[in-house]
Amino acid sequence: YQFPHMSFFAGAKQPSSFPKPDLPEIAFVGRSNVGKSTLVNALARTSVVRTSDKPGLTQQINFYCASRALNLVDMPGYGFAFTSPETRDGWQALVIYPLLPSAPTNLVKNALIMKVKYTLVMTKCDSVPRPMLASRYMVLSEIAQSYPHCLPHVFMVSGKYMVAINDLRKEILHL
Repeated sequence: YQFPHMSFFAGAKQPSSFPKPDLPEIAFVGRSNVGKSTLVNALARTSVVRTSDKPGLTQQINFYCASRALNLVDMPGYGFAFTSPETRDGWQALVIYPLLPSAPTNLVKNALIMKVKYTLVMTKCDSVPRPMLASRYMVLSEIAQSYPHCLPHVFMVSGKYMVAINDLRKEILHL
C-alpha cells in the first residue's frame, strides 16, 4: 500500500493556532519517547518528522499533509521530557485540549465522549522481549474489545525495521 507524499504544513502550541481541519486527521498520541514521530516517518516512508533518542523533542503539535488526502498529526508526548519548565508549562493548554489528556485512561474516556475512532499501536516491538510483548498484546487486545470506538486490531510495529508498517498504513488508508 502506498502512502501519499507528506509535507509539514503547520505547528501549533495553542488550540487557537490549530489549522482549520479541512481533511481527515490521524493523530499520534502517547507517552514521551515511544516512537510516535518515528512511526509517522515510517508510515510516509520519509524523514520529514524530526526524531530523537531523548524524550521531549516534539514540543508542539505538528501537522503534516499527506498529498491532500489526510493530515497526520504528531503530538508532544505526555510524561517526561528534556525541556525547560517554561516550555512544559506551555504544554498544559495542549494537554487538556481535546484529546491530549495526561493519562491514558482519560484518553480513552475522551475518545468515547467524542466518538472518535482509534486504534492501539505498540511501537518499538523489536526492542521488547517476546514474552513481555505477548503479555502486553493480550492486555491491549482486551482493552480494544472493551471500547466501542476502538478498532479491534492491535498493531505491533517497528518503525526502525518497518515491521507491520504496511498493515498499519493499509488500516489508516481505509478509515
